Amino acid sequence: MILELDMLSKTPIYQQIMDKIIEAIVKGELKNGDSLPSVRQLAGELGINMHTVNKAYNILKREGYVSVHQRKGVVVTGKAKADTEYGEEFYLRLRTLLIEGYSKGIPAARIRQICSSILQELEGKEEERT
Repeated sequence: MILELDMLSKTPIYQQIMDKIIEAIVKGELKNGDSLPSVRQLAGELGINMHTVNKAYNILKREGYVSVHQRKGVVVTGKAKADTEYGEEFYLRLRTLLIEGYSKGIPAARIRQICSSILQELEGKEEERT
Protein backbone atom coordinates (compact mmCIF):
# COMPACT_ATOMS: atom_id res chain seq x y z
CA MET A 1 0.00 0.00 0.00
CA ILE A 2 1.75 3.09 -1.20
CA LEU A 3 0.08 6.34 -0.25
CA GLU A 4 0.79 9.54 -2.10
CA LEU A 5 1.65 12.24 0.39
CA ASP A 6 2.35 15.92 -0.15
CA MET A 7 5.50 16.66 1.81
CA LEU A 8 5.05 20.40 1.16
CA SER A 9 1.48 20.50 2.48
CA LYS A 10 0.54 22.34 5.66
CA THR A 11 -1.35 19.19 6.66
CA PRO A 12 0.83 17.04 8.95
CA ILE A 13 2.08 13.77 7.43
CA TYR A 14 0.33 11.62 10.05
CA GLN A 15 -2.97 13.37 9.20
CA GLN A 16 -2.43 12.77 5.48
CA ILE A 17 -1.85 9.06 6.20
CA MET A 18 -5.05 8.91 8.25
CA ASP A 19 -7.04 10.80 5.59
CA LYS A 20 -5.87 8.44 2.82
CA ILE A 21 -6.67 5.31 4.84
CA ILE A 22 -10.11 6.60 5.87
CA GLU A 23 -10.84 7.56 2.25
CA ALA A 24 -9.82 4.06 1.10
CA ILE A 25 -12.17 2.54 3.70
CA VAL A 26 -15.07 4.78 2.65
CA LYS A 27 -14.48 4.02 -1.03
CA GLY A 28 -14.32 0.28 -0.36
CA GLU A 29 -10.69 0.00 -1.44
CA LEU A 30 -9.89 -1.24 2.08
CA LYS A 31 -12.40 -3.64 3.57
CA ASN A 32 -13.11 -4.98 7.02
CA GLY A 33 -10.38 -7.50 7.85
CA ASP A 34 -7.78 -6.16 5.41
CA SER A 35 -4.30 -5.86 6.86
CA LEU A 36 -2.36 -2.62 6.63
CA PRO A 37 1.41 -2.56 6.21
CA SER A 38 3.44 -2.70 9.40
CA VAL A 39 4.63 0.58 10.85
CA ARG A 40 8.18 -0.20 9.74
CA GLN A 41 7.11 -1.22 6.22
CA LEU A 42 4.90 1.83 5.58
CA ALA A 43 7.50 4.21 7.01
CA GLY A 44 10.10 2.65 4.71
CA GLU A 45 7.85 2.88 1.64
CA LEU A 46 7.07 6.53 2.35
CA GLY A 47 10.56 7.48 3.51
CA ILE A 48 9.30 8.88 6.80
CA ASN A 49 9.87 8.29 10.51
CA MET A 50 8.20 5.23 12.04
CA HIS A 51 6.80 7.40 14.85
CA THR A 52 4.76 9.33 12.28
CA VAL A 53 3.11 6.15 10.98
CA ASN A 54 2.65 4.88 14.53
CA LYS A 55 0.86 8.12 15.49
CA ALA A 56 -1.51 7.79 12.52
CA TYR A 57 -2.26 4.13 13.31
CA ASN A 58 -2.86 4.88 17.01
CA ILE A 59 -5.36 7.63 16.21
CA LEU A 60 -7.10 5.40 13.64
CA LYS A 61 -7.33 2.71 16.32
CA ARG A 62 -8.73 5.15 18.90
CA GLU A 63 -11.33 6.34 16.37
CA GLY A 64 -12.40 2.77 15.55
CA TYR A 65 -11.11 2.42 11.98
CA VAL A 66 -8.48 -0.23 12.74
CA SER A 67 -7.55 -2.69 15.43
CA VAL A 68 -4.14 -4.06 16.33
CA HIS A 69 -3.60 -7.82 16.60
CA GLN A 70 -0.40 -9.39 17.82
CA ARG A 71 -0.17 -11.79 14.88
CA LYS A 72 -2.11 -10.01 12.13
CA GLY A 73 -0.78 -6.51 12.80
CA VAL A 74 -2.98 -3.53 11.98
CA VAL A 75 -6.34 -4.63 10.57
CA VAL A 76 -9.18 -2.55 9.13
CA THR A 77 -12.35 -2.78 11.24
CA GLY A 78 -14.51 -0.70 8.92
CA LYS A 79 -16.07 2.70 9.26
CA ALA A 80 -16.09 4.24 12.70
CA LYS A 81 -19.50 4.99 14.15
CA ALA A 82 -20.32 8.65 14.64
CA ASP A 83 -21.60 9.67 18.04
CA THR A 84 -23.46 12.85 18.98
CA GLU A 85 -20.26 14.58 20.06
CA TYR A 86 -18.61 13.86 16.71
CA GLY A 87 -21.71 15.08 14.88
CA GLU A 88 -21.39 18.43 16.61
CA GLU A 89 -17.64 18.60 15.93
CA PHE A 90 -18.25 17.72 12.27
CA TYR A 91 -20.85 20.47 11.98
CA LEU A 92 -18.48 23.08 13.43
CA ARG A 93 -15.53 22.01 11.27
CA LEU A 94 -17.61 21.96 8.10
CA ARG A 95 -19.19 25.30 8.97
CA THR A 96 -15.75 26.86 9.47
CA LEU A 97 -14.52 25.47 6.15
CA LEU A 98 -17.60 26.70 4.29
CA ILE A 99 -17.27 30.17 5.82
CA GLU A 100 -13.61 30.25 4.82
CA GLY A 101 -14.41 29.29 1.23
CA TYR A 102 -17.24 31.78 1.01
CA SER A 103 -15.08 34.56 2.48
CA LYS A 104 -12.40 33.87 -0.14
CA GLY A 105 -14.89 34.48 -2.92
CA ILE A 106 -16.13 31.00 -3.76
CA PRO A 107 -19.79 31.49 -4.73
CA ALA A 108 -22.42 29.62 -2.71
CA ALA A 109 -23.52 27.77 -5.86
CA ARG A 110 -19.97 26.46 -6.38
CA ILE A 111 -19.74 25.39 -2.73
CA ARG A 112 -23.02 23.46 -3.11
CA GLN A 113 -21.71 21.89 -6.33
CA ILE A 114 -18.48 20.79 -4.63
CA CYS A 115 -20.35 19.31 -1.64
CA SER A 116 -22.81 17.54 -3.92
CA SER A 117 -20.02 16.13 -6.08
CA ILE A 118 -18.16 14.73 -3.07
CA LEU A 119 -21.33 13.19 -1.63
CA GLN A 120 -22.22 11.61 -4.98
CA GLU A 121 -18.72 10.14 -5.23
CA LEU A 122 -18.95 8.67 -1.73
CA GLU A 123 -22.53 7.45 -2.14
CA GLY A 124 -21.61 5.78 -5.42
CA LYS A 125 -18.82 3.88 -3.71
CA GLU A 126 -21.21 2.94 -0.90
CA GLU A 127 -23.72 1.48 -3.39
CA GLU A 128 -20.99 -0.57 -5.13
CA ARG A 129 -20.22 -2.32 -1.83
CA THR A 130 -23.83 -3.26 -1.02
